[in-house]
Amino acid sequence: MCGIVGAISEKNKDSFMLASLLVIGLQSIQGRGQESAGISVSNGKRIKTYKKQGLVSEIFRQETITPLTGNIAVGQNRYSTTGGSVIENAQPVEKRGKYHVSVVHNGNIDSSKLRQEMISRRIKLSGDSDTELIASLIAHSNEKTIEQAVAETCNRICGSFSLLVLTAKKLIAVRDPKGIRPLFYGRAKTNEETIFMLASETCALDQMGAKNIKEVGAGTMLVFSSGKIISSKYLHGGSKVSFCVFEKIYLSRPDSILNGTPNEMFRHKLGKILFEENQILKKKLDIIVPIPDSGIASAIGFHSASGVSYGRGIIKTPQAKRLFIDPSSSVRISGVRLKLNVLKKLINGKRVGLVDDSIVRGSTSKEIVKMVREAGAKEIRIIVASPPVKHPCYYGIDMAKEEELIASKLDLPALEKYLGVEGVHYLSLDGLHRASGNTGFCSACFDNKYPVVFDCQRI
Repeated sequence: MCGIVGAISEKNKDSFMLASLLVIGLQSIQGRGQESAGISVSNGKRIKTYKKQGLVSEIFRQETITPLTGNIAVGQNRYSTTGGSVIENAQPVEKRGKYHVSVVHNGNIDSSKLRQEMISRRIKLSGDSDTELIASLIAHSNEKTIEQAVAETCNRICGSFSLLVLTAKKLIAVRDPKGIRPLFYGRAKTNEETIFMLASETCALDQMGAKNIKEVGAGTMLVFSSGKIISSKYLHGGSKVSFCVFEKIYLSRPDSILNGTPNEMFRHKLGKILFEENQILKKKLDIIVPIPDSGIASAIGFHSASGVSYGRGIIKTPQAKRLFIDPSSSVRISGVRLKLNVLKKLINGKRVGLVDDSIVRGSTSKEIVKMVREAGAKEIRIIVASPPVKHPCYYGIDMAKEEELIASKLDLPALEKYLGVEGVHYLSLDGLHRASGNTGFCSACFDNKYPVVFDCQRI
């Protein structure tokens, strides 16, 4: 789920502008990862990295940005799946071998065999993240060029990956053959120079000032040098794209564009289809209330299709962290009341339909229901803009254990009893396919159909 950004200027000069530009990009996609952030820069001769645990606004101030001078830069917001939430696993990861590289990564790979290989080659790994492993494989490759070293590494790793690889004079972008995790690039031109920019989401490129935004194709490696794309090639692995549909449902910002459609419009459509599949709710609800922020667009879609009154009955505290991605379950539960507050006068005495993007572990939903019940709701139904999440994600979302997924443990009546509601109403898998236009995407967390099979799934 991590957010990555990068930029390369046409002119080979020292400037802190690119680091400042990346801070803007990282802040715009802070929701993708809130554990640590970092930036690496190159001035054509040396690479300098600064990273720390915490939020972008806490880490990057004028005194920390100013020393990061150079015309090539990469940055990352970290959200841990493989590898603990410690500074050793923060990114970018800088490695020296035959090649000197700094790498940022969004995704998750099947790493056990490759990690054993590093041990047998006596190559030291200071942490346990996939990114350090990938950086080490590239740095210690025996291939003749850095482009060949990156391609060789990416053809060996199995899983999901969007990578940015920084060298002294080049910036290399790679996306896995299935296109599971997103990656985009654009260009900004001034009177003095051309700057290419890359990011996990189009909203980051918008806010960084990029134009002509395009998607890095699945299985594609782009090499940038001196502010130009100097080569493009395809990796092995087939052509069937399996883009993560959970990006469109929840992970990416509503103003980002994925598969050619703004997420806001896609989520509206999910809400409309939800009503088509649950028209009986029109007679059972007095008000539709979104769980902010990820439930807002689908709630508006449900409201517009059903005619049921819509109200912002739950208000989100400004600058609150995303609870789903907090690595501590205890923080996820105790933080709900800090993050959200219920408008009692809007809720009291009414039959409430709470609209959310998904139910994963169920702990946050249970706490929200309790708050709405305390506000005087007569009845509560949860309306979910996705199918039940029943299966682990191996590709970079923190849903790796089936026993943590509430829908895999409880049937619908038991789930309703656990949450304390009069009903739970999911979007069907067919409805999700219709909303997405039946284009190729990964929905393994809903249907158990994995586009890439890890060794750990065979055990």
